[in-house]
Formats: sequence, structure tokens, C-alpha cells
Amino acid sequence: MDTNQLSFDFLEDIDEINQYHFPYRKIQQRAIGFLQKEFKSHALACDVPLGIKNYKSPVVGLRKISKKNISSIIVEIFTDRDKCFNSCANANKINMLIEKLVLEKEALEAIIRKNEPHLQSKDDLFADFPTYHYEKSSNPDYKKLIHELNNLKHTLNFGGRLENIGCSEVANEMYLLVPEKLILPDECANNWGLIYFDRDLKMSLVREAKKQEVDPIRQQNLIFNVAFAAKKNVLFSHGVKVVGKNTIKFLAPPKQRRKLN
Repeated sequence: MDTNQLSFDFLEDIDEINQYHFPYRKIQQRAIGFLQKEFKSHALACDVPLGIKNYKSPVVGLRKISKKNISSIIVEIFTDRDKCFNSCANANKINMLIEKLVLEKEALEAIIRKNEPHLQSKDDLFADFPTYHYEKSSNPDYKKLIHELNNLKHTLNFGGRLENIGCSEVANEMYLLVPEKLILPDECANNWGLIYFDRDLKMSLVREAKKQEVDPIRQQNLIFNVAFAAKKNVLFSHGVKVVGKNTIKFLAPPKQRRKLN
């Protein structure tokens, strides 16, 4: 890729990006649809407790891989750039350094593609968009740059919500959903995937999440919490109201909305 084509001018338009005044529930709705379409979730729930501090994830999906294995996916939604990172005082300075390193990274990757063609993936679906296993490169400058970039990202996210979730071993895949170009893929917390939505609320997968090993007990608790969170919707949609500990009232189920938007 020609580094002259790379531009981070969009970082100057953050105020404009932050004007995506979509209601939170509307973004959450589209996130559910995207998760179902792209990841074929077998179970879904919103506002699911993660068992980490008091965190609730906007959308959690579960997918049955085999009789004994279940894959869990978390989606976090941020519309404020500052909230994508921790509250460190040097966040702006760190982001400027990251932008600089990203440009250098792209230039080195162009050299790697030329000098180490064997790193091209053999499983590419589209010949016009080849992928490379840059992490296997023998280029010492690239390894040093990636190490420095990861350190900056760690500092940027240290102690923040995304890092706390990432270190909890509660989910196999974790995605951050933000307005288009609110943050760079290389600014995103380690191992997190990134999803953009545009002015029309169309979703696009920008970076895939790195699959994580999970703690069996924590994932089991997450599965229970997904079921518990979904229970509220089941009760509501069927007109069942729980009053106190032992009283059940039956109401007229809410009418299904037919309008598509």
C-alpha cells in the first residue's frame, strides 16, 4: 500500500463524527442484527452482566460449536472517542505516537510483502485482497515496531473497561462497535475486533477479534446471564408480569410492530 494514500485527517473531524445522534437502543438493535447475520448466533441477549465489577455488555451472542463447546461473543458500544480508552492524562499524545507508528507499520508491511512473499495466506477467498501473516516476518524493525505499538496500546487501555473485560477470560471474541473512523483499528485494545457504523447505521467489520481461551466457570456464568437477561423479554412479550416474590399477573401481550426501519 502506498503510504501517500494513508491519511488520518479524519481524526480532525471527530466532533462531526460524534454528531451521530442515533438513540442508543437503535444502535443496539442494529448490533443485534449484525451479530446474528455475521456470526450466526444461536442465543442473544442485551445488557448482560459479565461478572466483572458492575459491567453489563450491550449485546452478547452464543454459538454452539459442537456438543461440548460454545463460543461466546461480546459487543461493546461507544460513541464517545474518549471513552474508548482509559482516563490517562496523556491519551492525546499516545494517540499521536500510535498514528506515527501505524504509518511506519504500513511502510514496513509493504517491504515484507515484497521480500517475504511466502507469508501470504494460502486460504484467501479473494485473490484481489490477499492477506499476509506479518507476525511471522523475520524483519527485526517490524518486530520492534509492533512491540512498541503494543506497549502504547497497553498504556492507552490500561485499567480501562475494554482491558478489564479482555483480561477476564469471559468471552471467546470481543468487539468494539463505534461510529465510522471514530478510532483507528490500531488504537483498539489488544485482541478486540472493531466494527464501524456509518450515517445510515450500516455496519462493517473492520478488524476481526482474536479468539481467546475462556475460563470455563466464567463462561458458564455468562451463559446463565444471557438466559437470565433474555427472560425479561420473554415475560414482557408474552404479557407475564412478576409482582413481588409469588404473584404473577397476566396482561395483554404488546402488539408486534410491523413498521420496518
